[in-house]
Amino acid sequence: MAIILVLGFLLRFYPISINSAIGPDPFFHARNAELFILNKGIPQYDELSQQGRAYSYEPLLHFILSFFAIFLNLKTKIGILKLGQILSCIFGCLAILLVYIALTNIEKKAAIVGSFIIAIMPLHLVRTAAYLRPDSFALLLAAVILAYLFVKRNTGIAALAAFILPWLHPLSGILTILIITTTLFVKLIFKDLSCSEKNNAVFVSAALILSLLGFLFAVPFQSYSIEDYINLKAIMQSGEMHSFTIKEIFQYLPFSWIFIALGLAKNKSKALLGWFLGALLLCVISFRTSIHLSIIAGIIAAIGLTKSLEIIKSSGLRPLAIIFLAILAFFAILSFPHYSKFPSAEVEKSLIFLKSKKNASVISRWDSGHLITFFANKPVVIDGYFEFASQLNEREKASYEILSSSNCEKILANMQKFKAEYIFIRNKNRRIVKNGILEAECNFLNKIYENKESVIFFLA
Repeated sequence: MAIILVLGFLLRFYPISINSAIGPDPFFHARNAELFILNKGIPQYDELSQQGRAYSYEPLLHFILSFFAIFLNLKTKIGILKLGQILSCIFGCLAILLVYIALTNIEKKAAIVGSFIIAIMPLHLVRTAAYLRPDSFALLLAAVILAYLFVKRNTGIAALAAFILPWLHPLSGILTILIITTTLFVKLIFKDLSCSEKNNAVFVSAALILSLLGFLFAVPFQSYSIEDYINLKAIMQSGEMHSFTIKEIFQYLPFSWIFIALGLAKNKSKALLGWFLGALLLCVISFRTSIHLSIIAGIIAAIGLTKSLEIIKSSGLRPLAIIFLAILAFFAILSFPHYSKFPSAEVEKSLIFLKSKKNASVISRWDSGHLITFFANKPVVIDGYFEFASQLNEREKASYEILSSSNCEKILANMQKFKAEYIFIRNKNRRIVKNGILEAECNFLNKIYENKESVIFFLA
């Protein structure tokens, strides 16, 4: 088990070793943790996001980061970022332990196998390999709720995790309620639902709902209303909102998909079946929510693989089985997420240059705003945190029209509307800017920086 944990940690630590934050979101969370430290508690205001806004994010992740940063005497945003990435690796490895614990209650012989499967599973690595996001941490808590409610039958631990989860990631709380409901429905269909199980599930769901309401009703005190919390247009534009495709099943579950099928055939637990079907439903909703399939997929795949090994052992087909497993393992290795330095050296150079210029608002596209506020310390018109964002649709429209247009009047009008003086283009090779602003010949725009990837304009 120790070897599996070490392997799981090393796989998750790899992005840190090549100085990759995976994506833009970790920079937002590291910067907000710094705000916690500077304000000695929950900050009231963020001067940089959306050109200034009241702090309205679920606070638990930023509190955890700031607590450990103070304890370890970390005084830079980069230090806090690395700390958060390491904590993400640790939470990922705790999921390996959770799978082991759950399987000791279901099929003890499969416990080690399940731990190994989740340690190397690309679908789990995609969120827990040094990726500082609240849903990376919430993934473990959601699985703790489901495992301790339906497998370990420890309602106290499940309810405690349920109370904590919404303050870390409210969406994961809602998704967990959906999985609990699906599991109860499956058990009811198969007439496998006892009165005590139903009562325990209702109790844990109530803890989730009350905690969710607690978070949402705390928000108006930060000068926002609940109605502003969700912007469906912005959500649907997210790159992760596509459904989990058949291709991605083979890509992110390369070693385990066949054993999941076998495990479902051999599995006698209706609770596991319900959990799996509930998580599978989330895959239909979006790729972002499909990560909740990873832990239950690992548990069921372990059951299938263990049964397969028992059949092989008794049938004399060991050489053929070894070849088959080797082929699956080969494809699993090929499917591991491919990481590269993020942001790239060229983008980081452009942001450091921008930091040296006079303070003024910057307009860019979506998540690039997180990089600008972190590295250049400049206010942005728009960034990737779109909940409770004032004039979000207008800001999104302005940033799109500026970058996609070669019409100078339109570019100037949008910049003046939000008093932006800089335009930051992270990737100048994207079609939207190559056929747009990079073709514009506007006498009021000065190109003050350009390298192989990025371009910065200044409003003259």
